[in-house]
Amino acid sequence: MTIKQFLWGDQEPVDLWVDDDVTCSGCVRYHERMNFGVKDTYCQMLGKGHVEPTDKCCRQYWDRELLEKSREEYERKEEEERLARIEGNKDKPPVEIAWAAEYDGATDSAFLAPECPVCHKYPYSTEQCYFCGTKFIQDDPALLAYKEENTGTKEETSTCPKCGGVFHTISFKRNGEWRFSNGWCEGCKTRFFID
Repeated sequence: MTIKQFLWGDQEPVDLWVDDDVTCSGCVRYHERMNFGVKDTYCQMLGKGHVEPTDKCCRQYWDRELLEKSREEYERKEEEERLARIEGNKDKPPVEIAWAAEYDGATDSAFLAPECPVCHKYPYSTEQCYFCGTKFIQDDPALLAYKEENTGTKEETSTCPKCGGVFHTISFKRNGEWRFSNGWCEGCKTRFFID
């Protein structure tokens, strides 16, 4: 089965190639990778493998520059809207932060997470919502307990299980418990990461 048969079935054969002036290298689906130490270029479109940067583009061409411009424009507009919401909420009095039950799949346990009572999103700060700018009351007992349970990091040293050298570990606090995050050895340069 050829690419044309896969894409168009029993229809009248359609020319797969569009224009000689436009090349694959400007397409979103065009990628470069290292394949067994050799640089290889390929197309992510179903049914296509190796392509040269100078190959003429196909009907599935998607302009990379146009996509990047539209993405940047979208992000700029989103940021402007967010800042306008924050500006509109700056004079409003602080409100009590809301709490929503969340599930942590890594530890198979439930926990309470802060939630903005206005936009109902995770606020990314316990002082002011990142999305709408709503300020939160800072002397709320639930908020103070949350800060106590979920802030803090500590670094410890131990013996590397691989070479016996000095092994550094960094832990963070979550739900009142210290959890191992990552570590590295000074001797053998072994690194461990846990998400």
